[in-house]
Amino acid sequence: MIPVAGNVVISTAPLFCIPLVLTGCTWLFSHYLGCFFPALPLAINSSDAVVVMGGGILATFTQNLVVQFNFWFLLYLYLVLSLILSVAPSNQDLKNAAAGYGILAITGMLILWSQVPCAVGILTEITRIIGMGFALGLGFGLIALVLSSPLSLVFLFRNAP
Repeated sequence: MIPVAGNVVISTAPLFCIPLVLTGCTWLFSHYLGCFFPALPLAINSSDAVVVMGGGILATFTQNLVVQFNFWFLLYLYLVLSLILSVAPSNQDLKNAAAGYGILAITGMLILWSQVPCAVGILTEITRIIGMGFALGLGFGLIALVLSSPLSLVFLFRNAP
């Protein structure tokens, strides 16, 4: 039983810990190192939320790199992109964690159905924090995708003087 539980914990840890670390990094860099981060939507549930997220990410880059250059933002980008690239589980991780995902989903549903205010409040807060990390990860992952695509390199070199 211990090896099975250990595999589940190890396989699911990046999916839950990395969004928390992303949220913590964003808080640290905004409160102590002067980086600018506008409020981003907590849920991507409409095309308007995607547009707001894109505008917020563009504002983040503009404010930190153009309007008022912040060296710490470059470190933040490096850390965030490194974390985002390591969040995707491998096929073996998915196989090992399948039971764990099921257990977590059932546990979450039982907590919601129990209507115990303290337990529901804790679950809601954990979900909110993880959601913020996923939203940040999605936004910066899209930026990494655009910057790393060969098509973007063609446009960059075509427009160069």
